[in-house]
Amino acid sequence: MNDEETNQYRITIVGIGTPHGDDSIGWHVVQELGQSGILPCQLVVARNPIELLDHMEMSEKLHICDACWGEQPGRIHRWQWPQEELTGFRWTGTHDFDVVGALHLGQQLSLLPRETVLWGIEAIRFEAGDSLSESSRQAIRSLAKLIQQEILVIPDDGSDSIL
Repeated sequence: MNDEETNQYRITIVGIGTPHGDDSIGWHVVQELGQSGILPCQLVVARNPIELLDHMEMSEKLHICDACWGEQPGRIHRWQWPQEELTGFRWTGTHDFDVVGALHLGQQLSLLPRETVLWGIEAIRFEAGDSLSESSRQAIRSLAKLIQQEILVIPDDGSDSIL
């Protein structure tokens, strides 16, 4: 994608992660969305949430995908920023700076786009050498479908009731 093509997109989807098991969820969601080739948006992978600052100002709408701790592996969450619930939510511990901290900083610097959506998938495997869990694999496909539906405004047929 050249600079001219990147600048035409006002929606950015950032997948945050590392190569450690379920912490790669965000990367896999972006990869899944990229394979469809139908979304009019910029797809980005980031290793650290602080990298979100590089993509906030250029976007009208920002979707962020990341793994989070939870009791129901594979459960998908969707939050609209700002939302108080996010402050107490526990994101994966392999990043130096968490997603909520990056969003607060973006807000303080007046970089946030008009709309920011944060997607989290509850996960369980975060150690070096861990593989992606089956619950995460299934949730990645479901989340990619949800994001496509939201961006392309496709009505939900009710077949994947995962929220």
